[in-house]
Amino acid sequence: MNRSVLATISLVTIGTGFAGCVSQPEYQCDSNILETTPTSRFEINRTYGIAFDRKTKLTWKLCSEGQDNSNGHCLGNATEYSWIEAMNTFEYQGDSWRLPNADELNSIVEGQCKKPAINLRVFPNTPSSAYWTASLTDADPSSARYVSFSRGGSNSDDKSARHFVRLVRGEDPRILEERQEQVLELIEQNRIEDLLKQEIEAERVATVSCNTKARCDRIFSLTQTYITSEASKNIKSASDTVIETYDPVETGEIGMRATRISSKGDTAQVRLSVSCMTFGSDIIIDNLKSETEAAESLKSKMKKSKIACLSKKISIYRDFRSFVDDQYSD
Repeated sequence: MNRSVLATISLVTIGTGFAGCVSQPEYQCDSNILETTPTSRFEINRTYGIAFDRKTKLTWKLCSEGQDNSNGHCLGNATEYSWIEAMNTFEYQGDSWRLPNADELNSIVEGQCKKPAINLRVFPNTPSSAYWTASLTDADPSSARYVSFSRGGSNSDDKSARHFVRLVRGEDPRILEERQEQVLELIEQNRIEDLLKQEIEAERVATVSCNTKARCDRIFSLTQTYITSEASKNIKSASDTVIETYDPVETGEIGMRATRISSKGDTAQVRLSVSCMTFGSDIIIDNLKSETEAAESLKSKMKKSKIACLSKKISIYRDFRSFVDDQYSD
């Protein structure tokens, strides 16, 4: 029997006896390779299901999320999460538990072993699969980093992909600050996506239908009154079918346009369109890859400007419909 097989049998046997968990048949360790995470490096409390790493000063959960710790036994199956689910669920766990960054998770990869590439005496019943980290991918904002415990490799995947999670606590304050910035960025992005959906619905609801010429004329007249009171710029032109202001030029300024669209007979629709001048643009935000403090500040300022403009537009659309309904009725 070769040394690799002997090492495998020896380590799995120790893992079974010491941790009290079921062995994993595919687990292979080569004693010719130096251990990177020897058991002696960890202070293990099997009652509480935690392991303190003396080298990194990090405390790890013995079990993957979804598993139950029972005196060092990791029972049941680990749960897979998308990156967004993992961040939302585990970013602010009690007792400071959190998703590790890529460097931290790589620190518990066992280079001597594979399937899984981890010390099973410390982390029993670990799936031989990928685990999410809190680290983003610089080149692709839709991706995040993961560590594979099949052979110990690290790579990136789309945030919608589903991987396992192991939590950690204890950290460098600089890492905490960076992680908080990532969370704020995620919150801002989710807020923008939600506001964009609200804007589409608010613009749809703001469209007013009329079925007589007198009613349509009255609604269009009320629309001009509303635009005059709400837009940042003066009206540039007004006719029986179009009312529009000058284009906004300063950040946060509002421009408006109303169109009267006739259909059969005297039936028509009055559609309002609202524009808002933002600081920067989507193209700049999407392509601003620099991680300097100035670049991050600029990116955040542009996103906040977009959120402010979307909120203004939604409010104007909703108020317009209320204004028309209050001022005119059959």
